[in-house]
Amino acid sequence: MQPRTPTEQEKKELIDYLVENGRIEPPEPDEDLFNEKIYAAVFDNYITDSPGYSGKVMVVVWSGAPEFTETYIWTRLMLPEDFDRDMEQIDWYDGKHEPRIKKIEIDT
Repeated sequence: MQPRTPTEQEKKELIDYLVENGRIEPPEPDEDLFNEKIYAAVFDNYITDSPGYSGKVMVVVWSGAPEFTETYIWTRLMLPEDFDRDMEQIDWYDGKHEPRIKKIEIDT
């Protein structure tokens, strides 16, 4: 599995996620964080060895140091009306459950 450069849409999703979660300030219109502060690679078909995650993964290395590394995945979010249903009853492809980027938090 070879990584690739993130698309413009994936870059936008990451920046939006970082701004929404208070991780960064909104960039200036002409500021390209992917040329200055963020180095990223996307793996399209990542699959864990055991039951877990299957899908797109973005690995981000921040310019401060190689130790500043984060992993993001795309997940389909549950809506309030989904909480009363069994997982098998949810139509994940109905246009209301579009995948959204999410940072993976490591339990320590």
